[in-house]
Amino acid sequence: MNGRSLMAPACICVEIGQSSMRALNGTQGFQQPLERLPNGRLTTSCKDRLSKALQSLLERKLWSGRTRVFCAVGARGVSLRRLSLPASVDQDLRQHLLLQIEAEFPLPPDELAWGYLELPSANVNGVAAAKREFLIVALRKDQLEDYAEVFASCGAVAVFTVAAISRNSICPRAPSDYAILDIGLRQSELVVFHEGVPTMVRAIAWGGENVTKVLAEHLGIPLAEAEKLKLESGSDERVQTATDAALATLVGALNGRRTITRLFLSGRSASSLVGRLEKLLGPASQCTVLQSGSADGHSAGLLGLKADLERDGGPTIVLQLKADTAGTVLSQPAPRKWAAVAAALALAALLIPSVGAVVLQPFLARKLASIKTESGRLATIERELRFLQYLKQTQPPYLDALYVMAKAAPPGTRIDSLTMNQRGDLSFKGAMGGSQAVVDFRTKLIDSGFFARVSVEEQTPTPDRQRVNVRMSAEWKPAGFRPPVSDPPANPEVKPPLPGPKPVASPTPAPTPPRPADATPGKKE
Repeated sequence: MNGRSLMAPACICVEIGQSSMRALNGTQGFQQPLERLPNGRLTTSCKDRLSKALQSLLERKLWSGRTRVFCAVGARGVSLRRLSLPASVDQDLRQHLLLQIEAEFPLPPDELAWGYLELPSANVNGVAAAKREFLIVALRKDQLEDYAEVFASCGAVAVFTVAAISRNSICPRAPSDYAILDIGLRQSELVVFHEGVPTMVRAIAWGGENVTKVLAEHLGIPLAEAEKLKLESGSDERVQTATDAALATLVGALNGRRTITRLFLSGRSASSLVGRLEKLLGPASQCTVLQSGSADGHSAGLLGLKADLERDGGPTIVLQLKADTAGTVLSQPAPRKWAAVAAALALAALLIPSVGAVVLQPFLARKLASIKTESGRLATIERELRFLQYLKQTQPPYLDALYVMAKAAPPGTRIDSLTMNQRGDLSFKGAMGGSQAVVDFRTKLIDSGFFARVSVEEQTPTPDRQRVNVRMSAEWKPAGFRPPVSDPPANPEVKPPLPGPKPVASPTPAPTPPRPADATPGKKE
């Protein structure tokens, strides 16, 4: 146990899903359903119910100090970015990260709840790396404000993290590349790791309820009986066939990302589906059930968050809601610290009348330090100028990529979302006229020589079967390997007009009224 956990006040663990909230305090806990408005925010009645349940859980013991609530939120809306900064950046690290976040994310940093983790850098031949690598985790701030309001009404301090990343704390030793899939009731969460660092977090609109419904439809039985058959092992061939049909959507979503050789499963349905899922993923994949605590009602997210608290005193990545409280949530002083501060202030108040000179000495020292600080502003400005010049020199070719895509896009293409980052990764989501249009668009992007990789991740026909919704990803080539992108040459056969007076447009004749069908030419009625 480290020093941070020794001075930590009482705390509880909470996992917040899309439809329910679970809380754990030692052996005590509760599970409450969540009611949401059409915009995704919690209803007022739901906030009141959660506040009462949380207060009841906190009143089980006499707490000293403010209670910290460690909250693991779902993967919906969570984005991961890997950023690099020069190794010389040491001061004002948060300000440099804010500049990078503003360039990488579609929303400004003020509208994001974000946290970071500095990744270890390896020394090459005893020489320190020239860059520092950081993992940024962010989501919209308004997704957490309702929960923070509920916890604050109970006198608690909320510390937010991502449940998908916390589940890695109960994951056994695995190869360099592995993934964790948590199967929920209506939604599942997938997180992919490379050498212990998360590289992708995704929410999949598929859950154990899909298997129950397919079993009920194929076998013609009620949902309650289908749920029992799903959880039983050694079911007959009909049940296995129906289960494979329900798992086809999940397997397609998993294979659409990358080849997963090691997959850890958690959730209530994990034990009953692990065998069928491993068979459908192929012989190269190995599936293992992760410790889920289903016997006592505790989820893998709660157990992973509890393991983080017991081992490190807190989660690895903390999502901050306020810029001025970064790094201070996990280090609140204990009541003994406050008592020591109060005693020191009382002693200082007694000694002030007789030691005025001693009291004035720190004031003069601070004035001298401020003068020295002002004299060193030029060096600070120079460092910031070098950093801005570095950003300008390493800016990615966003406009060139847009130009190539615009020339390759078939007529009638609709763009719903388009994201690009500094590393060259491009993600496109939109609609096209058909599957052949998607193939032609991909072929043109590859033939342009601008992209090193272009892949179609998903294409789904619209309900009217006239268009195709498509999601694609690409990666442009490094600088020096891309062909120059320029405007198309002018047609030499088309000569520009000679200078001279502009021709006068002839007046348009008035339209002739239609003649009746029975009228004879030249005869008046």
